[in-house]
Amino acid sequence: MTAGAGSLRGLIAWTDAHWLVSPAEAATTVLTDADGRICAVGGDELADGADRVERLGGRFGSAGLWDSHLHWMGLAEQASRLDVTAVGSLADLYAKVAEAAAALPPGEVLVGAGWNQNRWGGGWPDRAGLDRAARGRPVVLWARDHHGLVASSAALEMAWGGADPVDPPGGRYERCQGQLTGLVRETAANDLAARLPSLPIGALQAQLPAIAERLSRLGLVGATGMEPGRWLSPLEAFLTERQAFRTQVFVTDGEAGFTSPPAPWFRVVGAKRFADGALGTRTAALSAPYADGTGSGVWRIAPEELAAVVARAAAEGCGAVAVHAIGDAAAAAVLRHLAGLPRTHSGVAHRLEHAQLMDPEAVAQMGRAEGLVASVQPVHLLEDRAAMDQAWPDRAGWSFPHASLARAGVPLLLGSDAPIETPDPVVGMQAAVWRARDGEVPWQPQEALTPWQALDGYTRHPAAADQRQGGRLAAGGWADFTLYDRDPIQALAHRQPFAVVGTVVAGRWVHRAF
Repeated sequence: MTAGAGSLRGLIAWTDAHWLVSPAEAATTVLTDADGRICAVGGDELADGADRVERLGGRFGSAGLWDSHLHWMGLAEQASRLDVTAVGSLADLYAKVAEAAAALPPGEVLVGAGWNQNRWGGGWPDRAGLDRAARGRPVVLWARDHHGLVASSAALEMAWGGADPVDPPGGRYERCQGQLTGLVRETAANDLAARLPSLPIGALQAQLPAIAERLSRLGLVGATGMEPGRWLSPLEAFLTERQAFRTQVFVTDGEAGFTSPPAPWFRVVGAKRFADGALGTRTAALSAPYADGTGSGVWRIAPEELAAVVARAAAEGCGAVAVHAIGDAAAAAVLRHLAGLPRTHSGVAHRLEHAQLMDPEAVAQMGRAEGLVASVQPVHLLEDRAAMDQAWPDRAGWSFPHASLARAGVPLLLGSDAPIETPDPVVGMQAAVWRARDGEVPWQPQEALTPWQALDGYTRHPAAADQRQGGRLAAGGWADFTLYDRDPIQALAHRQPFAVVGTVVAGRWVHRAF
């Protein structure tokens, strides 16, 4: 066991527990000090000299769970949007739009999110359908993957004032026989949204307490956010004052990123860029066309420009670079440039985001590259499995290649991409190990992670990649813990349910359900 010196006063013994230290090591007691750090990990005897004893009733505990990819701003916006995630047909989608639009004041834009044409076997929504449903009101509905949207005629008119929209680099306003269909993809979708009224920052900021409480109840002690620059100050102010949830940020806009000094509650670690789009909107950049005849995807950054864009983002003082790459062509191109980047001054690792489709040579290349990590979201495969079988059936075995990446020696950082998927890390670990929802047949099971690999993806690997003092039950680390009702390793191994029952951050309870 590990041990170290703690404060002379304020020692807390977290005991009568099964602490999951490593596959070869367990403990019954963790001793923490008044500064919110671990000072010893071991047996029951550590409780003898404590000032306070927290008896955990034989429950299981791990280092605190960390979501390595979510969107605070997206979660804040979610509360004000029409949720169409569960609709199972175009008719149902338009019915929900009609109901919501009828309740809005005249002229107000109806904004929704979550539709997925793969749920009803194809067939895209369009502006004509929205026009009929909303009776001429402005409507914008983001696709589930947030890499495209569908807009009504009134929304297009409000954005462009009757002018014909211009396709920006890396995006498209879709047309049929020269007429706008209402489908807008990639950078064009962001362009359209920027031309419409948006919620004020204050309204979004008001959602932060509820979001933080929700994440804590799920067992998360911190997260890596992918956020626009204008959101940094409100987010930092909230987290620093609250001191109960840790966040680091990759900035998604601006010519280059930047870093902020290390701090326990909030820091900026670098820049995020997008190489391509996503599977749902058929904009992930592929080396061969989609099997359903929808093309080969969209490059948000042209391949010949990737080197310059990545170099600018990684300029001295700008920290780490995280590059979104979902299609196999995008992943291969991004790897060529990330592999040549020097290590950051802070030691924070450069990241390939998503890595949803990678051929075996790209996996091997990433394993040979020093200092690169893969930030992946196994929870995406629960919804995407049918779409992948439709879109790239000949390459389905290359999808979500988590076990292959792990065998190649690539550290895996697990996350959710919330609000696109649930931020629940239990669901994330189950998806990583089971490769299916409960009751479904595992999808491409050869790429399943082991239970310990899944837990490491939420604890040890992200802390090491981010140069944080969490992620492990060891002396000197942050006293951040997640507690479970049963052994999560055994539950994952035997495909049984388990639940989070407690969350501790800096040695303080932030959630307790027993």
